[in-house]
Amino acid sequence: MYSLTNRNAIGKLAGCFAAAALFSLVGLRPAAAEKTPEFPKLWLNTTPLTTEGLKGKLVVLYYYEENCPRCREQWPERLKVAQKYQDQPVLFVAVNSGNSPAAVGGYLREVGCAWPAIVDLDRSFEKASGVGEISLQNIYQCAIVTPEGQFQRANVGNLDATVSQYVGSAKWKIDPKEVTPELLPLWKSLEVGNMTAAATQLSLVRKELKSEADKAKLKPLSEQIIGEYTKFFDEAKTEYRAGNKWKAYKMLNQTQTLFGALDEAKQVTTVLNKIKGEKEVLRELAAMKKFEENMKLISAPNSAAQTRGLKGMEGLARDFADTEAGQEAQKGLDALPGKT
Repeated sequence: MYSLTNRNAIGKLAGCFAAAALFSLVGLRPAAAEKTPEFPKLWLNTTPLTTEGLKGKLVVLYYYEENCPRCREQWPERLKVAQKYQDQPVLFVAVNSGNSPAAVGGYLREVGCAWPAIVDLDRSFEKASGVGEISLQNIYQCAIVTPEGQFQRANVGNLDATVSQYVGSAKWKIDPKEVTPELLPLWKSLEVGNMTAAATQLSLVRKELKSEADKAKLKPLSEQIIGEYTKFFDEAKTEYRAGNKWKAYKMLNQTQTLFGALDEAKQVTTVLNKIKGEKEVLRELAAMKKFEENMKLISAPNSAAQTRGLKGMEGLARDFADTEAGQEAQKGLDALPGKT
């Protein structure tokens, strides 16, 4: 058995289980650069971004402590620097660790920050970044991912100088000067790797454009998005042919989430429905459902529900040990202090 007397331990366990669940459902493609920590799977103000999707851009990661008055005072200056480079191939990303998406989102709205934001539930990204635990003793840190994909610590005291040093080698996939004003929102989504927004915008623009000249202007953007969709779909089919049915199902599910607005993606639904009936996939889905039910109980505010959820996780780890959800449940249980 595991002790539930330590409320902090329960909170950490809930974070661990939540991170495990997100890992199982989204974010299947690896980061491009070996020295760059893999981005977490939970983001705000955007769909999950990857280093691969941001290749060629300068990415500025700002790690902050939400309970620090001094941090709040610094936000206007941070936002001013980001505004200065808004037309350059630079992306500013807020990083918060150890808090819920609702808490992170509320804080960012209070300080007026609309940057893409990483929600680092279990502090694994913070740890992998080597910035130390962000706290009232370590209130903010900064790191960058260079256009070449290298991860480096940066001078948090002078973000402007940091950006100025590296922005020269950053590049757009498509020169914005070649993009008409009505296509700029689509272009921006594509440039930062927000494929859900890009696919949705492409679907809408296709219906609005009438002339051949306008369609020609759209073509470079359309080809980039369709190319990304094809890459995702082909990788899923390769996994299925290799016998990795559950992995293929997850990849198809992610492809549908990212590119579902496209007419081309209708075939994904057909393939998903076929694979969903496979015995291996049915068992994995059943285990995932139990995982999510137990997660809700563990995150509840009362100890009785938490106890039921914890026992449910123990049963899941025992009875579904061959599934991904069962294995992630066991990892969460192993992370809980006080085993008796």
